[in-house]
Amino acid sequence: MQQSAADSPCAEWIDRIGLPLVQGFTAFWHENDGKAVEILLPVRHFCGVFGGSHAQRDIIDLTLIEAASRGGARDIHQSLVNERLAQRPYSRMTAGFLSPGQSSA
Repeated sequence: MQQSAADSPCAEWIDRIGLPLVQGFTAFWHENDGKAVEILLPVRHFCGVFGGSHAQRDIIDLTLIEAASRGGARDIHQSLVNERLAQRPYSRMTAGFLSPGQSSA
């Protein structure tokens, strides 16, 4: 029996990860930062399934950090920055996300 396109693993990936990414980036583009955070945060750890380079996948976390900052989600922003600091302690880009008075060391 042939599987329909709607029942394929690709269709499931599109529904669970692909569509939320598009919606989250669209919300960010339209400066609806709270919505962008709400949509992107739950799917960020599942984005490795679609491949791409680390830098290409990194744009999701970078977008989340910026959306959380612009949208006033301070706790989420700080958590994402701290996570990034733990992974990249010497990153100048990450240090730029710190609040004034914070140190990356």
